[in-house]
Amino acid sequence: MKNKITLLNHLDQSEQKLLHLKTEKKEEDIQLLGVNKTEALVTFDATVLENATLLIGYRSNANKVCMGRYGDKVYSFPAKVNDNADFIRVWIDSRKNENVKFHVNFNGAYSKFADGNDSDALIITFVETPDFVQLSLYDGSLFINQVSHIFTTIPAIKKRIRTIAYSMLNNEFPGLCEKFIAMEDEQSDGEE
Repeated sequence: MKNKITLLNHLDQSEQKLLHLKTEKKEEDIQLLGVNKTEALVTFDATVLENATLLIGYRSNANKVCMGRYGDKVYSFPAKVNDNADFIRVWIDSRKNENVKFHVNFNGAYSKFADGNDSDALIITFVETPDFVQLSLYDGSLFINQVSHIFTTIPAIKKRIRTIAYSMLNNEFPGLCEKFIAMEDEQSDGEE
């Protein structure tokens, strides 16, 4: 985590406990996903995944942001609305598999979400590497089963989960997929 230290600035007390569990107690079922304006961080178990695709969509009563790393670029979407989106951290605590919890810190405002929360917040996280994909969801507008956490290494299922994730994010953040296409075009132009 040496190059990602700024993403660990300004930890809330609950986040400090999660970091302690993750680093000192070697708790493998706590993941940290984070993005700021210049860097992204994805940790699974004790491993930092340097080149993973990371998409984080977050909507609450006060905020709506999609941040992440797509290809080799960090992004915030929509850019005009999110000039003040300095960082987002999402801790996924799946130590109790049947009760996955999301801890979110957006620009210093900490919130915790799990099944049974009385909140209409929405959290969508998607992580992809060549080896696996993971889609995690908290949707407070649902009456029951507000949390879903899916992980696979099977290629055909990876493709399906990717489609679901991009569809959900593009529906919540219209124009996001067009931004990704533009980012790919920029990268292709830079390689020529």
